[in-house]
Amino acid sequence: MKPYITAFIAFLLPNKLAFIILNMMGHKIHSSARIGWSWLQCRYIEMGENTKIGHLNLIRINELVLASKASIRQFNRMKGPLDVHMESEAAIGNSNSIYRGDFPITTGTAKLALGKLAIITSKHHFDCTRSISIGNYTTISGFSCQFWSHGFYHADTGRKRIRIDGEIVIGNNVSVGSRCLFNPGVRVGDCINIGGNCCVSKSLLTPGLYVAQPLRNINNSMEAIQAKLEKDEDFKLFDVYKKAV
Repeated sequence: MKPYITAFIAFLLPNKLAFIILNMMGHKIHSSARIGWSWLQCRYIEMGENTKIGHLNLIRINELVLASKASIRQFNRMKGPLDVHMESEAAIGNSNSIYRGDFPITTGTAKLALGKLAIITSKHHFDCTRSISIGNYTTISGFSCQFWSHGFYHADTGRKRIRIDGEIVIGNNVSVGSRCLFNPGVRVGDCINIGGNCCVSKSLLTPGLYVAQPLRNINNSMEAIQAKLEKDEDFKLFDVYKKAV
């Protein structure tokens, strides 16, 4: 019942009055904090000095903790039995999805943790089946990155499959480009830059720049393409070539 009452008070009442009541209920919200028109259905909320939550966020989680000057902007969705902890000046931008399945799909606890001045920009997806941590001064930049802390492995035949879970840990001073995908259990060390459209399927521990397959020049002249393919003589309207499997 407490999370529902918390959500109604935070959404309907002016901040000053809402904070008095919420603090009496056991939450810890600084008088300089600001909450927009957002649904905060949480068992516990802690907001430090000069923290901000913008408009039209849907937050239905166990625990939300924002240290001083941390912020959550607009249109974010956080749902499931998880905790979100943000250190000072950490920020979550717009339209991000942070999700964890309910029991019995998941058990135990999980947390999304952002270090000091860590930034998640816009339209990223975080599967928090297991915990995900993002270090100090790290930026998840651009948009459409995906962090998956669970996956499935199928047997060669039949219906059997197993789920593989793994915590994701991103170190300090890391930059992640747009549309990167992180698999369960990967670790990214400190001082690493990851270019756009990378699939991070194994841990990256040596500082430096990591990019996907390099661009290369391919001879794509008509003659070169035809030489590699077999013409299908059954088609008369236009030329059709078959590519070998």
